[in-house]
Amino acid sequence: MRFDGLLVAMCAGAVGIALWRGGRYLADGGGRRRIRARARVVRVWDPPKEGARRSSGIPAEITFVAPDSGREMVLSAEDRGLDAAWPGRAIEVRYPAGRPERFRVTSGPRRLDRDLGASATATSLLLLVLVGHFTDNDGFHKELIGFGVLWMAVSAVVLAFRLAEIVRRRVLLASRAPATGRIVAVLTSRYGPEESPKSAVLFTPVVTFTTHEGHQVTAVCPVGSSSRYYWAGREVSLHYARTDPSVFALDLLGDRLLVAGGLLLLVFFFAFGAALTVAGLLLTGGA
Repeated sequence: MRFDGLLVAMCAGAVGIALWRGGRYLADGGGRRRIRARARVVRVWDPPKEGARRSSGIPAEITFVAPDSGREMVLSAEDRGLDAAWPGRAIEVRYPAGRPERFRVTSGPRRLDRDLGASATATSLLLLVLVGHFTDNDGFHKELIGFGVLWMAVSAVVLAFRLAEIVRRRVLLASRAPATGRIVAVLTSRYGPEESPKSAVLFTPVVTFTTHEGHQVTAVCPVGSSSRYYWAGREVSLHYARTDPSVFALDLLGDRLLVAGGLLLLVFFFAFGAALTVAGLLLTGGA
């Protein structure tokens, strides 16, 4: 009984903190201690080095006026999540109050904030622990229902955000323009131990191209692959959105197939949770 009380207190405290951080994010556009500002790319430096991490982004220099101090900042955007850059591009940054040098580039309201994502993940895991612990003596069917509902909820949230981003991308690419680009680097993301042969590796090319308006764009491709299809120096044909060149596709058909595959996987996850919930309800009815 003492253990149950301690578990409830720990879980309630962790869930409370997670919900507080998530609520602070939603109520204040990223949190009361986070400041948003409109920035502009001043110049783009040399492309990322071959084999650099996917999270490195595009090295560039940006400028913005910090709303909390009124100071004009000129800072490096290297390793700050900048996915595409050209001189004059308008972007949004977010930083802790009073610390503009610790900014991060954001891609708009559709991108889940790290704090919000961490809060949702922590809450889901803690609720799963509670469901599993307090239904252990009441029958396996209740565990199935609890886990299934939780799985469906998380899958539905991820699916909703993914669908919103896909719709946005499709709308922008509806007015696309062709261009010839050149691969300038291939970024590498490794998932697992560095020396392990079982580690998953994702290769993501970085491309440069010139728009019809004369903008020299350097951008990280939105999707990567486990096989290396591109090398630095290779010329490629692509299509970009006329109103936002940061949205582009090297292969329209391949891009659509990857999008469809990702959606099908998310739908499968949601269906898996639904199946667990139905199984639990059927077991409850037969008990």
